Amino acid sequence: MSTNEQPGPTNYEDLYKAAERELQSDNYEEAENLFAKALDLNNTCIEAWIGLANLHIKTEKFDKAQNDADKAIDIHRRKGLSAESTAHHPIAVAFLKGGLSCFHRGKYQDAKNYFSEGAKHDSSTKTGLNQWMTWCDEKMEKAKNAKSDSAVATAASDSKTEATTSGPTNSANSSEEKKSSDQVATNIPEQPKIKHDWYQTESTVVVEVRIKGLNKEQVSVEFQPRELNVSATIPQRNNAEYNLDIALAHEIQPERCTFKVLSTKLEIKMLKKDGIRWTVLEGEDPLPVPVNKVEIKTGNDKQVAAAVSSATKPPSYPGTSKKDWSKIEKDIEKELESEKPEGEAALNDLFAKIYKDGDDSLRRAMNKSFQESGGTVLSTNWDEIAKEKTDVKPPDGMEYKKWDS
Repeated sequence: MSTNEQPGPTNYEDLYKAAERELQSDNYEEAENLFAKALDLNNTCIEAWIGLANLHIKTEKFDKAQNDADKAIDIHRRKGLSAESTAHHPIAVAFLKGGLSCFHRGKYQDAKNYFSEGAKHDSSTKTGLNQWMTWCDEKMEKAKNAKSDSAVATAASDSKTEATTSGPTNSANSSEEKKSSDQVATNIPEQPKIKHDWYQTESTVVVEVRIKGLNKEQVSVEFQPRELNVSATIPQRNNAEYNLDIALAHEIQPERCTFKVLSTKLEIKMLKKDGIRWTVLEGEDPLPVPVNKVEIKTGNDKQVAAAVSSATKPPSYPGTSKKDWSKIEKDIEKELESEKPEGEAALNDLFAKIYKDGDDSLRRAMNKSFQESGGTVLSTNWDEIAKEKTDVKPPDGMEYKKWDS
């Protein structure tokens, strides 16, 4: 070791934090080594076993993930803590990881058992345990229906075979029909059957496509506000083409979406446009979407908000006596006209009047200067503004910072 090289973490807390950082950066091998070192120092810490379970789920080592989750759960049970005393405790996450390890292997009843136990400790939307139970029920119902449909299809096939055998046949025609059918089937390329799963956080939706050994240059992922399109060439399947097109249940921010080609899968991360929890990945979400908030950028926020609120409500007329609403409306208009705006309102009125009465060059100058300067400069001189970009000029004593949306 050189004299300038910094020693690595040696205590449990630092090793655990370093392992989590490596895991977040998808450095799975280094993260696993750090988790192992941390557990060598303290093998009764639930968080480290949960971190290791999370790592093994990401690398699709689901048997190991379940074993890690079970160790965390066993440690918790040996401590004898009740569900009430562990509300929002990481033990709920241990049950979540155990359930996910079963869910990804198609063991939906076992997965539901894990999720159900975890929900006793934390049933909030943050863990999503209730939603995972719903998905387990949907998977089991789908499997049940598929089994029933298969039984019906088998019975129908047996019936058809019996009828064909007992009736007259034309061997020449049958041979030609079979040959034609085989030819058609040969000419139609079969779409590879590839599994894809998804999960979400408060701000992102992650789609995982289970294809191993992909070449990044042969993968294309396109994002639209309500659509995800994936195409890839699969080397292990004689360069078969894979396509996935999803009409998303909610809007995303395409410019901030990313994907990674890993050794075991294709991982796609989409940033939500609205901070709501999705109940489905595609199609129409059965839960209502929250109403978009009105963004008000003015000095009189309360007054404008009240005006917006009242404008969306039907008029309310108290009392039962008849009133001349036309006259009242005219009186109000006169009163408003007689009120002279002051301060910022007066300034805004002045700018609005200048813009309204000005020519096209003046309007272009005002629009360009205002937009390019972040609202800090408003010019009416197009000859000057047209030459170059308008710099941001915040008021004295203030600093301009770009908002990362």
